[in-house]
Amino acid sequence: MVSDKEDIDYQQQISPLLQHADFLLLHVPDDGSKMKLIKPATDPYHGKRIKDWYHEMSVLPHYALSHVWGVSHAEEHLWHDIGHYVDDEHGQPVAPVSMRPEKRETLLKLLYGMPGSYWWIDVLCARTDTPLDIMGDIYKHCMKCIAMIDCETESLQQIRLLIKEQQDTFQYQYEQYTADEFRKRTDALDAMTHCQWWKRVWTWQECVLPKQVSLMAETDTQHALLPIEDLFRFFHILKMCAPALSTALEEWNSRPSTVSFLEIKKARAVAKMQGTLQMPIYASVVLIRTFGISFRQCMDPVDYVYGVLGVLKLDIPRMTDPQAVWECFLIKLDELLSRTSYAMPKNAPTANIQIHPDAYQFNLATARNMADVYHCLLDIKEIK
Repeated sequence: MVSDKEDIDYQQQISPLLQHADFLLLHVPDDGSKMKLIKPATDPYHGKRIKDWYHEMSVLPHYALSHVWGVSHAEEHLWHDIGHYVDDEHGQPVAPVSMRPEKRETLLKLLYGMPGSYWWIDVLCARTDTPLDIMGDIYKHCMKCIAMIDCETESLQQIRLLIKEQQDTFQYQYEQYTADEFRKRTDALDAMTHCQWWKRVWTWQECVLPKQVSLMAETDTQHALLPIEDLFRFFHILKMCAPALSTALEEWNSRPSTVSFLEIKKARAVAKMQGTLQMPIYASVVLIRTFGISFRQCMDPVDYVYGVLGVLKLDIPRMTDPQAVWECFLIKLDELLSRTSYAMPKNAPTANIQIHPDAYQFNLATARNMADVYHCLLDIKEIK
């Protein structure tokens, strides 16, 4: 039985996405035959199958992949053989796509290991002219996001073992770790978050929007998945059980892994608030303030804006000039903030929220990270 809210979501978000001419999915056949890109808007069989799934499960059936393309524009890492495994929506072998060699086998085994599944994979399903406004809904409404992170396989294996050990040890009550036990666990988290996936702008959005996210190492052909909520629980208990009268916790609080975890954990909670508490403007303001403490980076400065549009629910056309993108973003943000009627949490102080005057003088092309862009974006004055 579909609830009233789910019916509204379908009419406002799901149906437009399924009818969008640029929305493609990769289908993995049940019989092990060649995979194919399908377009739900024009494919009667798959279109109906996907709609029926949503009305039964209240989520679209596709998995979304989050991964790091490469480390520079100079090396494209073209996968020329991908056409042997995938046909495009017209039945022709797909053109070469950008994907580093070390994760190709992992991806193929992951896909063929889930017959009958649908996937949204950017290098296959997105084109250079694909509108960016559908990206948010693609990740928000996916069944699960699989994040193939570029850490060592052993790093995630160690984290999984430590989580299992923690679950067995603290089944009934928490006990303090010794300083050595604590550092062993924080060092493991540092090793896992040292990779590029935790430092990129686009992967931030891809981790925040989906209802479910699971991590795996991009070279792990066994596909051992780690739900991000298990990781957050491990992080929480670790702080609860930090050794008393020790500098270990103080040292850990300043580490990059701690900052990475806290920004993602908070952002996921706030992103859920956008839909469940009907406070989209308040949630957007909190998210922007979260951006302001993030040191995530991107290779093209326009992606400091484009990489968060799905979370902020703003629509900006594709442009290559950073300043044009920034000016358009400020206009759209000002329109959002100027709406006078919106809900606030019960205990939140009333505030006058505007774009800070300095933001109009900012040069997006000079940004080094997200904090540079968003730290002083808003001027928030509490109303007494």
